[in-house]
Amino acid sequence: MDGAEETAEESKRRTAVARALRKGRNGLELTQKALAKKAGIGYSTLRGIEQNRDEGKRHRPLTLKTLSLAIDRPEDFLNNIQEGQIGRETGDVLESQSEETSDELEPTDSVVLRSFLDAVAPRLDEIVIARLNEIVVPRLDKIDTVEVQVRALMAAFHSSKNEIAVDFEYPGSEQDA
Repeated sequence: MDGAEETAEESKRRTAVARALRKGRNGLELTQKALAKKAGIGYSTLRGIEQNRDEGKRHRPLTLKTLSLAIDRPEDFLNNIQEGQIGRETGDVLESQSEETSDELEPTDSVVLRSFLDAVAPRLDEIVIARLNEIVVPRLDKIDTVEVQVRALMAAFHSSKNEIAVDFEYPGSEQDA
């Protein structure tokens, strides 16, 4: 890849960072000044990133981390966009587009959604496992009990042919002595 192609790719990434940052800020209904204060960075720094004014300049990872957290995204969200690590895995292309786009998802929309899903997935796994332990595991114990009782009935039936004298107890019920 020659220098001109790298510059074009980096420009696309900076544009994607600016768009994702603006979208995150607008989603929280914050002004640039309010977001800069929340992130603990200078207003001019935020404005420069969001307006993509520093052509050829890479944004500092710590700045992108604090901004990602300030827009309620995972800490590596904006840095991953800058590094081109988000988008390629799913075949998305981080292209420069005009602000007047159609209702279709922009590349940064899919980046935001993927990042959000990556952040939520571990918690969803925890919830599913907890519910399985609450609901399914206790029933498995009852299934084992029923299976043992059915086997006892079958054995009794085969041994006595016509006379079945087996104490059968339903799971969860207690027999009076």
